[in-house]
Amino acid sequence: MSLLLAFVVVLSVGITPSRLSASVTIAATADTASAAAPQERRGPATTAPTSGPVEAARPTRVAVIGDSLVAETAPQQLAMLRWVGWEPTVFGDPGRALDAPSIQSAVAAAASDPRVGVVVLATGSNDNVVNASTADRVGDASALAVYAATLNRTLALLGDRCVVLVDVRDDSNELYRTSWAGRTNAELHRVAVTRPATVVVGWADRSRPHPEWFGADRLHFVDATTTHENGMVNYAAAILDGVARCRP
Repeated sequence: MSLLLAFVVVLSVGITPSRLSASVTIAATADTASAAAPQERRGPATTAPTSGPVEAARPTRVAVIGDSLVAETAPQQLAMLRWVGWEPTVFGDPGRALDAPSIQSAVAAAASDPRVGVVVLATGSNDNVVNASTADRVGDASALAVYAATLNRTLALLGDRCVVLVDVRDDSNELYRTSWAGRTNAELHRVAVTRPATVVVGWADRSRPHPEWFGADRLHFVDATTTHENGMVNYAAAILDGVARCRP
């Protein structure tokens, strides 16, 4: 059985995705998913040696920070990351771009926690809207320079941690300035290659053949009438793949 299929089975029996309004901010931690995620068997308690060198603890936490797509898929993110041994925190604030105070606050919290080894940044959809709107005022080059500066400043806060960047879907409703997505994605990739330990998840390529994963706006997984669980699972799986590429 493939990992993705196994996750689908786990999610189908253990987690019911909640419907989230566009105005709700969620912050979910591993503790909130403990009842739903698969529980590992634990052996007898052991103690550390009382003498000899002690290695520094390997970071075990991954922080997933993003917009409404992360908010909508928080249960799937938690379950999948716990399944492979991470202690995840998931923060999704709908409608927020990377430079939003709430997103930057979540980044700062991750940066201050030495147990966090990987940080996922998934605000691309809103970054793209901001970039396109900025370009309308000051031109493409200036808008992309502002975006690059925000990316670099945020990445610098995270030190030498592995960072997973999720690019923006380029086949959604033009309400989300989809015609600009290629420029946003190109700049995100350009910045990523300049920093070690930076992974890009190509959500645009991965999702393009699958309109059935989305609601009416072709961006979100939850709309007024339907919850597209296949899309939720595949978005979480794409992020899981990115996190897996951070493993040494």
